[in-house]
Amino acid sequence: MPPHIAFVPVTGAGHVNPALAVAEELRIRGNRVSFAATAKFASQAARAGVEVVPYRSTLPADAPTEVPPEERLRRTMSLIVEESMAVVRQLEVAYRGDRPDAVAYDGPVMAGRLLALRWGVPGVRLLPMFATPEQYVPDDLRVTDALAALAALAALVPESADEVRDFLSERDLSGVRAADFMNNREECCVSFLPRAFHPGGNEFDRRFTFAGPCLGADRLAETWPGDEGPQVLVSLGTVHNANTGFFGTAMTALADLALRAVIVTGGRVAPADLPAPPPNVSVRSRVPHLAALARASVYVCHGGMGSVMEALYHGVPVIVVPQSPEHRVTGERVRELGLGRCVPPETLTTAKLTNTLRATLSDKTIAARCTRMRADIRKAGGKSTAANAIERFLAEESRPG
Repeated sequence: MPPHIAFVPVTGAGHVNPALAVAEELRIRGNRVSFAATAKFASQAARAGVEVVPYRSTLPADAPTEVPPEERLRRTMSLIVEESMAVVRQLEVAYRGDRPDAVAYDGPVMAGRLLALRWGVPGVRLLPMFATPEQYVPDDLRVTDALAALAALAALVPESADEVRDFLSERDLSGVRAADFMNNREECCVSFLPRAFHPGGNEFDRRFTFAGPCLGADRLAETWPGDEGPQVLVSLGTVHNANTGFFGTAMTALADLALRAVIVTGGRVAPADLPAPPPNVSVRSRVPHLAALARASVYVCHGGMGSVMEALYHGVPVIVVPQSPEHRVTGERVRELGLGRCVPPETLTTAKLTNTLRATLSDKTIAARCTRMRADIRKAGGKSTAANAIERFLAEESRPG
């Protein structure tokens, strides 16, 4: 009988999309695959043919507003504590009497990790962002994995301390150490980045598989309506997209360029809420993203890892205007590898964006490096490589002795 693999990704496009592509591939190969999904992603999961396990998320729909770093950290930890416990409680009920044979999960919400420990089954760590051995993470981001350590967070979110202790004790997990979460390297870790993009990629051991971006069948089947697509695509992704000032700056900067451009607002800002665009610029709430990138010459974005990987899948240079500390790390990696440029938002002006677009579009070195990265990504294998790693790991785990 094929194994039952439960996928428990964080609810968010950058987490769900690659995880679902791998889940779909494993399902096609004959494995039984279930996929925990909120209402936002349930129909997408159903189209992939996996068993959809619905749950409600406690995470806010909007990105947190600007707050002092120490308060942002406390709020983030509180949200992750609440979400981790809420998801575990719901999935314990959903899987009652039907325990999976393995759990594939990502972070920073660690419901999947807790469930694997609770059920005593193997865990597969999915990595849609950089893996986090300390030497690869800037000082201000080294807390990322610690945010997932419920046992450790109790001391940092005192209002939740009693609830966390009771939660772990009820599930025979009171002995779980913070290090079990903070290091959190399963015997099978699958990165959705190519090895060439990851800092120190050649230093990771055999537990890590660098599959590169994993794209589902529905994403690969996207088409662009009409003959001409955008030469410049501008987007702030699915979360940090309420920045009307950014969209206005981009619109004005693009007016000075004789290029077709599409600005994608993402839903929180309606195109009608922005000034009338110049003739060469179209403003839309949503577009078929991969199809647009297949036609683009440059991509201006927030630096979400999924967005950057999809651009590089097509060999498209990236201009990152980070909207969070995590995005800044990605943008600096893009700059370091010569795959585009990173413009800190506090320095962004119309003139700077116009000049950066011109410089990036005319830079033959950037174009050549993006072409090489595209080749590295295609060679990495995507969802097929990821599925191979998971099946191989589970086969090893099932061997007697």
